[in-house]
This record gives sequence, C-alpha cells and structure tokens, in this order.
Amino acid sequence: MRNAANPTEVIADFIVNTAYEDLPEKAIQIAKMSLIDSIGTCLAGSTADAGRIITDYLREEHSRPEATVIAKGFKASSGNAALANGTMMHALDYDDTSEHFFGHPTTVILPAVMAAGEWMKISGKEALLAYILGYEIGNRIGYGMGPTP
Repeated sequence: MRNAANPTEVIADFIVNTAYEDLPEKAIQIAKMSLIDSIGTCLAGSTADAGRIITDYLREEHSRPEATVIAKGFKASSGNAALANGTMMHALDYDDTSEHFFGHPTTVILPAVMAAGEWMKISGKEALLAYILGYEIGNRIGYGMGPTP
C-alpha cells in the first residue's frame, strides 16, 4: 500500500504531473532571465583559472562528444560537459543564490539540464520545465531542512 505522505512519492508525483502549461508566466520569465545571466557568468568564468583548468583537463579526456562545453569549442560526455559548464558558471562567484537551496541553484541545475537536453534533444520548453522543477524541488527540500544558517 502506497503511503501518500511519503515525501519521495510527493516529489516524484509533482515532477511527473507538472506540465509546461502549468507553470506560472512569472516563473517562466524569471527562469529565462536567470538562464541568460548564468550563461553570461559561464562565459566570464571560462577565462578564469578554474574554467581553464577543468576544460583543459576534459579536452585531454576525449570523452564521447554528447554536449557542448561553453566557449571552448568542443563537446564532451554529458556529465563532463555539465561539470565544466557548472565550474565555469561558479568560477567568479557571480552566480545566483537561494537561501532555501543553501547555495547556488542555477549552477547546479542548468549545466545538467543543458547537457542532458542536448544529448537527448529535448525542446526549449522541456528544458525550461526541467530547470524550473529542479529549482522548485531544491528550494522545497532546503526549506524542509530548517532555517538557513
């Protein structure tokens, strides 16, 4: 018998049963602005030491070319591309923060969405939905963990 109060089931149900059309327009607009800002921080971070180190390392790895490493002219496996892009987004520490997420949500969520989305060839709407759901779930889990430090 399923326990409706099981938090994992509640989260999974929310994710599976939320469609792009269910998203508030304001959430979509804020997400789009956040994505543009994060790509900018990634471009800036691509010339920082951390950006150069991670991309030089991954370029030598020669992993499967599944997803783009931003501003570096090569593709890597989706996991490695997400690692590189997330590192570059956070390299200068200009990325967004969230009290309830306990950190930098877009730097964690967006690189994974972009890499998986490119590899799986999802639509822009599907990518925005994944990003917004990741942000929402991360914040709700963080909020449930108690007061921020």
